[in-house]
Amino acid sequence: MRSFPRYLWVVTTIVTLVAVVLGGVLVAPTIGLGASPHVATAAPSGSQLLSASADITATATTSVAPSTVTSTSTGTPTMTATATATATPSATVTSTPTAMATSTTTAAPTASSTATSGLPGPTTTPGEMAVPVGVYHFVGSLVASPGAQVSHVQGILSVTVGANGALTASTLRLTSGGTVPVSGLATKGQIAFDANGMHLNGQTTAVSSNRLSGLFTGPTGGTLGFWVATTIAQGQSGTHYTFTGNIASGPDAGTSYTGALELWGDTYGGLLGWLTLTNATVLNLNGQSVNGNVNMLIVVRTGTPMFTSGTTISGGNLRGTIAGPLAGDQGTWTATK
Repeated sequence: MRSFPRYLWVVTTIVTLVAVVLGGVLVAPTIGLGASPHVATAAPSGSQLLSASADITATATTSVAPSTVTSTSTGTPTMTATATATATPSATVTSTPTAMATSTTTAAPTASSTATSGLPGPTTTPGEMAVPVGVYHFVGSLVASPGAQVSHVQGILSVTVGANGALTASTLRLTSGGTVPVSGLATKGQIAFDANGMHLNGQTTAVSSNRLSGLFTGPTGGTLGFWVATTIAQGQSGTHYTFTGNIASGPDAGTSYTGALELWGDTYGGLLGWLTLTNATVLNLNGQSVNGNVNMLIVVRTGTPMFTSGTTISGGNLRGTIAGPLAGDQGTWTATK
């Protein structure tokens, strides 16, 4: 067996040592920089290692900068929560006084309006309606006691209110004759007067712009009947005419009715008035006037009316026909201003 040549052993040892030394040099910088194996492989030389180090630093800087920008823009959750919490109370404190001020400003006119409006609401209890000052066509019906006949009341109601809402100098001119004083408390919707031999107490239950209505109440508070008062129309407050009526046929043929006619009209077309004959007899009447057409019922005797119907002619004068007072009676009539 041939021996291994000594010079080859020496060469092998030297090559091995060189390889170990060179390997230590290459590995040491890589570990010192803390770079990945990719950086070590890409930069085996010194100059390339410096370049790689610069690249790594630039990359780290670039990575930190966006992190800083991101933190500034969005803030950390803690900073964002703190900012929001701080802003919210400020907004709340500012908003709350503003809302309160607005509410107070809005409420003030409302209270003022209520105080100065003069409406009956603040001075009445439920079921009560104030009686406005004015002149009305008053109509009422009632049964004074169980089993009694129905009694009717009609006339011109003049309402005047004095101190503390009391009715003063208020009157009811009855179509049945005479004028009676009316007492009560306007602000409480209460009226009281004597008619048909009875003392009547009325309580308003509804009020509109041109009409009010209510109930007649008994001494113990029970309801006896009802009433309605309608505002007298402008220009129809007791218009005076000269009335002439003649019965041309029937049992009363040849009978005439001549005298002064006083006619009142309300805003619903209702009529009432008095015909005072030349012999001083006063006949009461009521009726309707619609679009110039006039119908009147004139009571010539108790329970015996005379029916007249007619139309308005030039100058506001009236004319028409008569039926009654007895069956078969017919005639004509005129009313001239």
